[in-house]
Order: sequence, then structure tokens, then C-alpha cells
Amino acid sequence: MAAAAEADIRSLGNIPADFSVEYLPNFKSIAERITRKALNLYTQGYIHKIEIFNEKFPMINLRAKCWRSMRKSEKPHDVRIEIDGPRRLISDAYCTCKVGYGFYLYIGQI
Repeated sequence: MAAAAEADIRSLGNIPADFSVEYLPNFKSIAERITRKALNLYTQGYIHKIEIFNEKFPMINLRAKCWRSMRKSEKPHDVRIEIDGPRRLISDAYCTCKVGYGFYLYIGQI
């Protein structure tokens, strides 16, 4: 019984079907080049150990590891994202990299 509940919490089905860059506040100001680079890093396997939690419905929490693009021999970064499904936006995000902290501050302004 507990395993079934955990499977529901971690299901990819919990992520909104239309989840995209449009969930970012001010997404229109993000350059297409940056979006393309992020997708490229994902498809090349830099993002791994992805975990999804839906413990506080309707909030969806994602946690993952991200290899450093030029230093795969070093410890990967920790990435966390919280999605507010009904409002259709990323309500919180954090990464242990320098840019990720800046993004965390940016998200906090919404």
C-alpha cells in the first residue's frame, strides 16, 4: 500500500502536460539561445537522478543532479524546482551553482 502511494507521489503524470519555459516569470525575455542550450544539456544526459514529489498538492517539486558542463569529474550540482500548477509558474527554484543562486533570487521577486 505504501509503495503505491509513493509511486503516485513520484509519477511523471504529476507534471502539468503543458509544462514549458512559459512557466518562468518574464519568460519572453529569455533568449532562445539559452533555452536551446538548456534543452541540449538535458538531452546529452547532464541532468540525472530526477525525482518528482507531489506531497503538497497542487505544488509539484522536482529535484535532480546536474553535471557541470566542463567538469564531469567533479561533484554534480543540486537542482530544486517547485511548480505551482494552478498558477502555471515556477514558484521556487534553486541550484548550488553561482547562476542558480541568482536565479533563486530572481524567482523570489514574483
